Amino acid sequence: MSTSPADPKAPNGPIMKLFHFVKEVIRLPLHIADISDMLRDTRDIASDTERIINKEKAHLPHMVSELRTLSDHSFNIKNNTDSLSRVANELQDNPIHFEKIIDQNPEFLRNPLDFYVHTYDNGNPDAKPMAKTIIFLHIRKTAGTTLTHIIRSNVRSIGFRKDFQRKFNVRIRRILEVFRALPEDVQKEEQEKWNRYDVLGNHSFYGVHDLLSRPFAYITMLRDPLDRLVSYYRYVKQLPPIAWTGTKTDREKIDQLSLVDFIQDPYFKKLLQDEHSYVQLIAGSTDGSSATLKKAKENLETFEAVMIAEQFDTSVVLLSALYGWKDQILDAGKTVSRKGRVIGDVTGSTNARAQLSKEEVQALEDFLQEDIKLYEYGKELFAKQLAEHGIAENTPARSKKQAAGVA
Repeated sequence: MSTSPADPKAPNGPIMKLFHFVKEVIRLPLHIADISDMLRDTRDIASDTERIINKEKAHLPHMVSELRTLSDHSFNIKNNTDSLSRVANELQDNPIHFEKIIDQNPEFLRNPLDFYVHTYDNGNPDAKPMAKTIIFLHIRKTAGTTLTHIIRSNVRSIGFRKDFQRKFNVRIRRILEVFRALPEDVQKEEQEKWNRYDVLGNHSFYGVHDLLSRPFAYITMLRDPLDRLVSYYRYVKQLPPIAWTGTKTDREKIDQLSLVDFIQDPYFKKLLQDEHSYVQLIAGSTDGSSATLKKAKENLETFEAVMIAEQFDTSVVLLSALYGWKDQILDAGKTVSRKGRVIGDVTGSTNARAQLSKEEVQALEDFLQEDIKLYEYGKELFAKQLAEHGIAENTPARSKKQAAGVA
C-alpha cells in the first residue's frame, strides 16, 4: 500500500519547524537583553554587598574593643563583689577594721554631713509649714513605711529618707557622731540646715534632736514585739545573701535557721539587740552600754504620739488630732485617700503566737522580755493620748490586706 507524502504545513512539518526556528532567532536579542539586565543587577547587588562588608569591616575593630571593655567591666564587677563579700565578713567580727575603712575611703563615709544632699521639696508642696520639727522614730517592721507615706503627703519635706532624697543612704548614727564632734559654731550652721525640714523620719533612735535648734517632738509606732520579730525573721529569709555575709555557705546557713536558732545565732542575736531593740532605740544608746528599760520609759513619756501598729487606723486619727494630718498618700504628685492600702512589703502575720509552738513562744518571750514590757507601757501611753483627744480605741476594722500582715 502506498502512502501520500507528508504535508509540509503540518505542525511537525519542515515548514512549521523552520517557522519556529526563525521566530526564536528573531527573539534572541530580547533574551540576550534580559540576561544582560540580570547580570547588571547581579553586579549591582555584588557591589552593594562589598560596600556594606567593607563598611562593617571598618567598625569591626571598634566592636571588638567594646566587647573586650564589657568583658573587663564584668570581670571588675565580679572582683568588686568578691571584695565586698570579704569586707562584710571582716566587718562582722572586727568593728575596729570598719573604722579604718572609714578613715581610708570616700568623704561621704568620713564626713556624711558634707555629702548629705538636703532636699526640702520632697513632700506635698501645698502643705502648711510645721511650727516644730516632728521626729518620726521609725522602728523596723512596725508599719512605718505606710505611715511615712501618709506623713509625707501632709508635710513639705522629710529628712533622712534616701528614697525621697534621691541619694545614697547615709547611716543616721554616723551623721550624729560626726555632728557631735563638730565645734559649737559649726554645729549651729548645720542645725540651720536641719531646721528647715518639717519631719525627720527614718530608722533612727532617740537623740537625733541634737541636729535641731528649734522646737521638736518625737512620735513613733510600736508593734507586738513577738509579731515584729517573726516578721523580721521572714524578711531576712527573703533578702539576698550579700545583705549579710555574701557567701553561699552563709546563705544556706540562714535558710536552715529555725526561728529559735535565729535569735540564738551570735550574729543575728547581736544585730537584734543592738539595732532592733525597742529599749535600745528609745533609750538613745549608741553602744548598748546605757540602754535601760527605765531610761527608755522616761524618753517614751516625752513622745507626743506613741502609736500602736495593731490599731493603725486609730493611730492615724491621733496624728490628725495632733497635727491636722489626713489619712492620704501622694500618688503621681497628687494627694489621694489611702483607702486602707499598705505600702511596702507585707512580711508577717499579726498573730504569730497562733502559728508557733509553746516552746517557740516561750523562747521568744524570754528573749524579748524588756521590749515586751516597753510595748505594754507604750499601749498605756497610747490609751492616755487617745483619751486626751476624745478618740475611741479600735476605730474601723483594718482591710483584709492589712489584716494579712504589717509592713
